[in-house]
Amino acid sequence: MLIRVTLFFFLLCLTMDGFAQDGGSKKIIIIFSDSSNLYEKIKVAFAKSDFILKEEGRADTLTTHLREMKSMPGYCSLIAIIKGNKIVLSGFYGLKKINLVGITTMPKDFKPIIYFSGSKTWRLMMTVAQNLGTDISFSK
Repeated sequence: MLIRVTLFFFLLCLTMDGFAQDGGSKKIIIIFSDSSNLYEKIKVAFAKSDFILKEEGRADTLTTHLREMKSMPGYCSLIAIIKGNKIVLSGFYGLKKINLVGITTMPKDFKPIIYFSGSKTWRLMMTVAQNLGTDISFSK
C-alpha cells in the first residue's frame, strides 16, 4: 500500500510540473478568433497599463516609449507584432544606474524580458496580454 501511495504522489508531481510555464519564455502570444481591430485593441491595452505608443508608421508593429517601472528601479518598453489573427508581445528592460554624485542615469544596456519566478517585468507584460485576450500561449 505504501508503494502505491508513493508512486501516486510521484506521478502527480510529474504531471503538475508538466502544465507549468517554462522558464526562459520571451514572448506572449495572444490568439483571436477574428483579426479585426487588433491595432486598436493593442493601443487600448497599452494605455490601460500606462504605456505611451511610439508613432513609427508601421501597420503590423507597435512599440512603446520607455516606461518607468514602479516595482523596481528601471525602465521597460514593449513591442506588439500583429501576425494575422495573433499578437506577439515581447519587451526589453534596463535598470537605472546611480553615479558617484547620486544622480540616477538612463540604463546603458537593455535586456529582453524573460519569464522566471518572481519576474516583475514579465508580470507587467502579462497584464497587457490579459487586457488583450484570454487565449494566451508562450514562446521562447
